[in-house]
Amino acid sequence: MPRCVLAVLVVLTVPVIAASAPRFVHVSWSKPDASTTMTATWMTDSTEDSSRVQYGIDDVTENEVEGYAFQGNGELGAIHVAEMEGLDPDTTYLYRVGG
Repeated sequence: MPRCVLAVLVVLTVPVIAASAPRFVHVSWSKPDASTTMTATWMTDSTEDSSRVQYGIDDVTENEVEGYAFQGNGELGAIHVAEMEGLDPDTTYLYRVGG
């Protein structure tokens, strides 16, 4: 008598919540010695979105810093802040905010 083998494959899917795109990105001086430190500030929809800044001279992935986020008033959304330190004076940097 022939046997039949029944295989059942179960695929579990986990919903992935995409991070909202950074908006209103602003880079400014944050310390009295503005020659070596800059702060990036931007907004997203959630404080759960990444507060990371990547930056470098030749490649944006040379350095990375994790900042923090807090909930803005009203409909502002989440405000993210990250400080880049140890920058070389009179040097142009590439940067990217968010995750």
